[in-house]
Amino acid sequence: MDHNTSSIGDLIKAFLKANKLEDKMEEVDFRGKWEEIVGPMIAKHTVDIRLNSGKLTLRLNSAPLRHTLSFSKSEFIAKLNAGIGQELIREIELK
Repeated sequence: MDHNTSSIGDLIKAFLKANKLEDKMEEVDFRGKWEEIVGPMIAKHTVDIRLNSGKLTLRLNSAPLRHTLSFSKSEFIAKLNAGIGQELIREIELK
């Protein structure tokens, strides 16, 4: 009898890739780490998070926070990518 040596993790990754669900899983992982990465103040004012093909769309309920983040987008992107351990975000849209 031939035993398959693929791990469950490898099989799940292959399934996600075959069904083009990798981006959605990355978004779910990212959402789960949101407060840990950005801190409680930004998390408290975050209404919605969307991540699609490297573009992060944030809806914030604080105009001053949105204004502040708009001036430091590149630093914010670097902080987010460092927090998730990969270069996932290339662009941010603040609403």
